[in-house]
Amino acid sequence: QNEDDEWETGIEEVIIRYDFSDSLSIAGGQFLNRFGFQNQNHLHMWDYVNQNLQNSRLLSEGELITRGIQLDYKPNSRWSINIASGKARLHDHEHGHGDHEGEDHDDHEGEDHDDHKGEDHEEHYIEADGINISDWITSADVRYYLDEDQTLMVSGSLAVGENEFGTKTWAYGAGVQKLWGGHDHGNGLEFCEGATKLKAEIIGRSAEVKHEDGDSDDVSDWGFSAALFYGLDEITTISARQEYISDLAELELEERHRTSFALSRYLSDNILARIQYDYNRADSIEDEHALWLQFQIGIGGSGSHAGHNH
Repeated sequence: QNEDDEWETGIEEVIIRYDFSDSLSIAGGQFLNRFGFQNQNHLHMWDYVNQNLQNSRLLSEGELITRGIQLDYKPNSRWSINIASGKARLHDHEHGHGDHEGEDHDDHEGEDHDDHKGEDHEEHYIEADGINISDWITSADVRYYLDEDQTLMVSGSLAVGENEFGTKTWAYGAGVQKLWGGHDHGNGLEFCEGATKLKAEIIGRSAEVKHEDGDSDDVSDWGFSAALFYGLDEITTISARQEYISDLAELELEERHRTSFALSRYLSDNILARIQYDYNRADSIEDEHALWLQFQIGIGGSGSHAGHNH
């Protein structure tokens, strides 16, 4: 509901999927693009209260959504390949700075909100956001397990599309995920009590930016996120996350660091509670401490302790 008391819809995914076989499927509609570990996850599937810094800035405000088709191919238990093509869905820039759905207000790359008010702030934000893929998009994501037990996975992602400057934006990423002490509950190794999981990923992008005076710049920035999880028991997880995002001087986006610690516990089959601490560092923020308390309530169906994948 906006400031004029008007209701608006925010649909993340509407998909029709057809399975040709156990290894090949095709889907069409609007979907969260499978770029890296995080982007395909819905809000309730996030490991932390807020979006990763690199996703927030580099992948269309943390929601790289495609309207088109995607192909999934799993030739064997080790390989997983996703190819997608279509049109990128953008957020409405008419909204205020904190109105971008699913995004933490602190996740706007360390901008000092007190120093960027009114029209100048909005114009600067739109210019910085214009580097995001905004028209056609083609992407590929490949994942490969290095061992038969599927404890160690590496991934690579690539996307290209047209931005609001009328040029191409390239996004690329690479990640690694490792599981120690996983248990087999009938569906392969899963993260639960006594297990430790590491997820680390780097994402970058590059583009040509055109300015109002006719000049142009080739710009690039990148980010890194690493998180470590430990299962205290079947329903409780502790985790730590370290993040970094580089500066992009041409668009006045600054370098930022964030350290997070979280404790997540299922209070019942359908209720997840999470407490999280963030420590932010940037030129405009200096030292900022934030404490979050989150509750997720699943309505309908039966709970599955999804945080432990079983």
